[in-house]
Amino acid sequence: MKKFLFLVPLFIILIPLMAEAKDLTKVAVWDLTSGDIKKEYAQDLTLILVSEISKLGTYEVYSQENVRTLAGWTEERMKLGCTSTQCLTALGQMEIAKLVSGRIGKIGDRFSLSLNLFDTQNAKSERSISEFCRSENELIELVQGSVRKLLGVESSPSLAEQKAAGGELKTSSIFSKIPLENGLIMGDGRAPLKIAVFTDPDCPYCQKFHEEMKKVVQERRDIAFSIFLFPLKSHKDAYWKSKSIVCHKSLKMLEDAFAHKEIPKPECDTKEIDDNISLGNTIGIRGTPTVIFPDGRMQMGAVAAKELFELLRERR
Repeated sequence: MKKFLFLVPLFIILIPLMAEAKDLTKVAVWDLTSGDIKKEYAQDLTLILVSEISKLGTYEVYSQENVRTLAGWTEERMKLGCTSTQCLTALGQMEIAKLVSGRIGKIGDRFSLSLNLFDTQNAKSERSISEFCRSENELIELVQGSVRKLLGVESSPSLAEQKAAGGELKTSSIFSKIPLENGLIMGDGRAPLKIAVFTDPDCPYCQKFHEEMKKVVQERRDIAFSIFLFPLKSHKDAYWKSKSIVCHKSLKMLEDAFAHKEIPKPECDTKEIDDNISLGNTIGIRGTPTVIFPDGRMQMGAVAAKELFELLRERR
């Protein structure tokens, strides 16, 4: 499953994810255990779990490693889990009100995800759910949807669900905040299905994904990408390169940057990059590349064109 290989470097920056507001409910997220599935997948899905809870904006999120550091517990102690009354009480004493833990596994040809929500103040289980899918390519969406169901947050229906219901494609509140007309357009600007992409000119994973995007628009004329420059702080030249690219509104310059060719210094005093960064932070962008579909789903990391088609559920 190639897309998981790109997730680790993108999600290193996610931990710890601490909300700034002091009155947010504190929740700890324990690492997902793996059953008949690669441990790396469980690790990547745990990071996605942390990210999805953080994006809700209603929780102050602590990873398992955050808790270990704060409590001074040993790695051996952490491996025992935290479902006992003693452990839950200890979290409660740290003012962590909730604990999310779970397991990802495979039974026959089906993948299963079980999540548990614990109330640490009363040291008891609050809610448990189990969800299933048939493909590795559906695991990310499975986690995204399951954690929202666990926490009682309404999810937007997927593109496929909207189509099956015979309804028109609805635009999520997240997607509606994105000024698609300001992005660099790849594909036919008149295409009925627009997809937003946040990218970095010095990001090697963005370069890989950029080539896959080309394959998508070559095969599907009804799809167009609106590309937003989102330079990461870890790439020292990415900011000025991004500014120069938007000054020229040049997709070719972005591709030159990906190819490590020289591009000119910025020739305008645009605030567009700062606006992109502000927007990205507001809607929960934590790494590049990040794809945002009209229904609000986010896909982080480089994926192949065929996997993008699967995510779109072949909307025709």
